[in-house]
Amino acid sequence: MRHNPARNWLFAFSILILLACNLPAGATAPTEPATLTVETPASAAPLAVTEPPLAPATATASVVHVSNPAFVSTGKLIYDVESSGTA
Repeated sequence: MRHNPARNWLFAFSILILLACNLPAGATAPTEPATLTVETPASAAPLAVTEPPLAPATATASVVHVSNPAFVSTGKLIYDVESSGTA
């Protein structure tokens, strides 16, 4: 199987472009956030704020489990082997 040098260059160029696009050097400096000022006329009355009515509480469905986990009590309990001196 013969290696194609054009494919190698294309792969290297693709990796270079991929890495170059993720560099922070090309990013612009953050600007000050724009402030919004709203001028209200002196004759305008303040608007009344009304909150939407709360929905009545609904009952939640209870979950009934069909089966329980198995209880296995056969055999002797084996503790983990101390291995601090083997490292």
